[in-house]
Amino acid sequence: MFKLAGGSVIAQAVAILVSPVLARLYTPEVFGLAAIFTTITSIIGVIACLRYDLAILLPKDDGDAANVLSTSLLCAVFITIVSGLIFLFFHAHILSLLQAEKLAPYLLAIPVIVFFNAMFLALNNWNSRMKLFGRLAINRTAQAVGTSGSQLLLGLMGFVTAGSLIWSTAGGVVVGCSILAIMIWHEDGRFFRKTIGLKKIAESFKKYKKFPLIDSWGSLLNVVSRQMPLILLGVFFTGATVGHYALASRVIYLPMSMIGGAIGNVFFQRVAEAHSKEEDVGRLVKMVFRRLVMVALLPSLLIVFMGTDYFTFIFGSKWVEAGIFSRMLAAWMFVWFISSPLTILFVVYNRLESAFVVHVILLVVRTVPLIIGGIVGNAYLAIALFACSGILAYGGLLFWCSSLAGVSMLEQLQIIYQEALYVIPVVGAILLFKIGFGLSAGIVFFVSLFGMLAYGVLLVRRDPELLGYFNNIKQRIVKK
Repeated sequence: MFKLAGGSVIAQAVAILVSPVLARLYTPEVFGLAAIFTTITSIIGVIACLRYDLAILLPKDDGDAANVLSTSLLCAVFITIVSGLIFLFFHAHILSLLQAEKLAPYLLAIPVIVFFNAMFLALNNWNSRMKLFGRLAINRTAQAVGTSGSQLLLGLMGFVTAGSLIWSTAGGVVVGCSILAIMIWHEDGRFFRKTIGLKKIAESFKKYKKFPLIDSWGSLLNVVSRQMPLILLGVFFTGATVGHYALASRVIYLPMSMIGGAIGNVFFQRVAEAHSKEEDVGRLVKMVFRRLVMVALLPSLLIVFMGTDYFTFIFGSKWVEAGIFSRMLAAWMFVWFISSPLTILFVVYNRLESAFVVHVILLVVRTVPLIIGGIVGNAYLAIALFACSGILAYGGLLFWCSSLAGVSMLEQLQIIYQEALYVIPVVGAILLFKIGFGLSAGIVFFVSLFGMLAYGVLLVRRDPELLGYFNNIKQRIVKK
């Protein structure tokens, strides 16, 4: 987990260092247009492997898993070609519906990003099966450096268009995925050549057919519901509103998604192994849940109370509205973060039908509030209702999927309460400093940063396993 999270931290450090400059180079309208493009590729990308990528961790035999990997990649090629043809012939209608006609020059990047994102999903799960998590850290770092570096360079050269953001993202995805693919082929290429065959691939298609028939639709609904704000804000409001929302959600969502993804990768491998050996999965779920809460609770509360100060200081006064949006979204992002990795329990316990029902409910519950806000003509109301419905929906999802492993709602609420006792004093102290001394946005940011570092030290000292991990690193450094 720390290898993956370490790569995520480096990747996010690069993105965070570059973001303030990008926010001053590119306008909210440009960010909004690029965000709509990302929405399109995200929706297609999540089903590009037809969810066979999740099945890679399930077979007991590595040879069977290698054939499932091949199945995933074949599906990725098929979906990429189909989506490319759809946009080739129907792009005018699709872009008109999204009110994003300016994206027409960049449609060629859609199949490129879709294929390499799908390829990464499959290789990512193969890598998780092999427990070589350091590779993913290298991948994430390379992708972040390539993407952010290209966006910064093009912006400084005066190419401050949506195309600069889009093609830089495509380049980062290609570079990161290619590095991972080369590493895996160098290590496992000979094994693949010996074990992969057309007959076994056909058997994999049949054996795990529930994934394309059921889980792919649920995953599609899930990503559509998550991207729905960008779609509907673009339909009902201006491109600037979309841009403000895009920056707010990116700043909050990306760090949480990368850290949550790192935890989720390891958790999936561990829980699948524990379940197959009939071990205590509930103990593992509670351990992971506590650490998810420990990581996310403090930054989420700080953004709820001081998000506007952070955005004003880091990105400039023209992004104040994005700071307001971040405060509305922070509580929902916290609930999403602590629930998302645990939803893999539906796969482990073969409850794909239940997962599909959940995704249908999520889509409906989260789309209706946005439409209400759009009809009223109030973007703040739309996002506030969206966030509240997300808290309720993902909270219910969290308790449902955890119950599969025998973990009750009361146990999870107790964990949140216990961690809140450590976090609330830190948030309260920072608020007192801000209000009592009338601190500027910049000073509030640095005081908050100091508070988070102090809490991080406390977090490590409270957890014997984390403390042992860092002490081990310290001993290695001393020996060298």
